[in-house]
Amino acid sequence: ISQINSNLESKLDAYGKISTTLYLDDTLRAYLSQDYLGDNSRFVDAYAYFNNTINNILTTNPDIHALTLYVTNETIPLDNIYIRRLDAAFRQSPEYEAVKQTYGNIRFLSKQPAPDAPATLTLTRLLNYDSLNYPYGVLTMDILESDIFSLMEKESNDKSIFVVDQDGVILSAKDKSML
Repeated sequence: ISQINSNLESKLDAYGKISTTLYLDDTLRAYLSQDYLGDNSRFVDAYAYFNNTINNILTTNPDIHALTLYVTNETIPLDNIYIRRLDAAFRQSPEYEAVKQTYGNIRFLSKQPAPDAPATLTLTRLLNYDSLNYPYGVLTMDILESDIFSLMEKESNDKSIFVVDQDGVILSAKDKSML
């Protein structure tokens, strides 16, 4: 069990480091915060940066199912793939509720997948680096649950293993009827 715990902590720590890289990225922050009114051509450079950065992360981490930046900037054009509006609907979501008072700390949560989608754990982080009281967005990273459980396969055949959050809430279990 200690080996499973060590493997899982290492894997989750790697996701945390990826989110920290994005959190501390001054160029990303500048592009997400820039005013795009009046000169729409400025978003071309921004999207070249977004696409390059996010595609590199997704390519080198195939277990990350999706990475999305929900932004407060009303002037940035959205692609609704990587960049989405931090609107009233998102403010009601579990992802936002989990991070709105965390001051940039990471939270993991589980959510019900769509019927045709794979099960995921979601890392969420408020983007407020260098602007603590004025967040400029929220990062969400959907991690394939199957990748998490692959770390436990050999050890968990006759055991019940749970993934729990910092408050002891069960996020995931191999046997979904136990949730």
